[in-house]
Amino acid sequence: MSLKDVYQNTVTSPHPSPRRVEPEPPHHARSELIVTPLAGKRVRPVKYLVPGRIPAGKLILCGARGGSGKSTLWRSIAADLSAGRCALGMEYDNPVCAKVLIIAAEDGIEDTVLPGLLAERANVSRIAIIEGVRTGDRKSDFMLTPDHVGLVRDRLAQSPDIKLVILDPIASFIGRAKVDDHRASELRLLLDPLSELAESTGVTIVMIAHLNKSTGDAVDRFAGSAAYRDTVRAAYLVCPDPDDETRRLLVPAKENLPGFLSTSVPFGLAPLGATELDQVVQSDAFRGLSSEDLDALRAQLRRVKFDPARSVDPNEAMKAKKGDGTKVQRCKEWLKQFLEKYAYPSKEILDAAKVAGFTFDNLKEAKAQLKTEGVITHNNERFSTGVWWSGPGLAVYWIPRPEPFPTTPHSSPPPSSTSLSREREREIQSGELGTTGEWFGDGGSSPVIYH
Repeated sequence: MSLKDVYQNTVTSPHPSPRRVEPEPPHHARSELIVTPLAGKRVRPVKYLVPGRIPAGKLILCGARGGSGKSTLWRSIAADLSAGRCALGMEYDNPVCAKVLIIAAEDGIEDTVLPGLLAERANVSRIAIIEGVRTGDRKSDFMLTPDHVGLVRDRLAQSPDIKLVILDPIASFIGRAKVDDHRASELRLLLDPLSELAESTGVTIVMIAHLNKSTGDAVDRFAGSAAYRDTVRAAYLVCPDPDDETRRLLVPAKENLPGFLSTSVPFGLAPLGATELDQVVQSDAFRGLSSEDLDALRAQLRRVKFDPARSVDPNEAMKAKKGDGTKVQRCKEWLKQFLEKYAYPSKEILDAAKVAGFTFDNLKEAKAQLKTEGVITHNNERFSTGVWWSGPGLAVYWIPRPEPFPTTPHSSPPPSSTSLSREREREIQSGELGTTGEWFGDGGSSPVIYH
């Protein structure tokens, strides 16, 4: 079916949206420009669902490689909005309390979407899922055709508390409409009505997208036509944090709105504590589960944790490769120099690493890699105070570090922009964050899969 056929079928559909069908003008009518003097207009500010981050009443885009955490991140945002909390780890006055509409084509509702929202302490009575469109006895998938978009408009009118709509992923709904999203002219026929819907209703519509294999500028990394990035008012990318392999970054790739913040937001996943797990599984959604299924869910539940925002070049962030210039790589170089002359006990190495700006996870991974490479080794018998580490060579020849212990003999403290936040350091010390180096490690249970 061609794009033209899709639009023709919309008009002849048994349940078309009446507001989307314009009457034919009389053949004798003369077309005229609609011209409005600016003197008759009134200004208004750009409003935000989340100050400086998520504009209200705009079409926005968020893209990442598969498994990078973009869907998980937006479920965290949806949960905070549903509960009237500050989102993205920020602190601000009068956080918006809103309903959220999710249209998901990939993630399972019962095993991924709902558990993720509950782990984020969402008010699930204020979040709804569009599972399709029913026409009489026939059910069909949701598509970005005018009649289906008209139904969304109707729903927004019926429930004015809805302030966020999430399309995840946008390519699925474009494809169902038989549109090639690499053709800008065709794609704009679907995206422009979405942009108009957001503007006219004041509802933010976010499109979750995949990335292409381009190595160009960050703003050109969204898969499909450039119409995706050109239509939206703001665009984000989610990518690995070059300074910490256990984190991700929410990076602004396009921001041309007044009041929009250009800094990036680091985030990661952390397992829930025992008390939090007990509270979450009290939800009605967990009733009737077998003990085996309940234990499996308890092991899988994660919550997004945010670090303070910082300035990041989006082009450099998207070009960073694992193991090349990352924080673990820098930690390896630091540790190699640190242990070059003397042996140190594990606790003192960790203390010095923290002063140098590295996390427990950075140090653990650096130790593992250097040990495998034969650059450093450890021994718990050479000295009487536990496990010591040193450069290569037999432990009998190790020279213990001089007294008093110099906090950082081979490096100076980093600038404050790369130091740990108090919250992040507290989580590391308390064991709330995993230490396996997985994205994100959970201290021993099954690996975390990001959606």
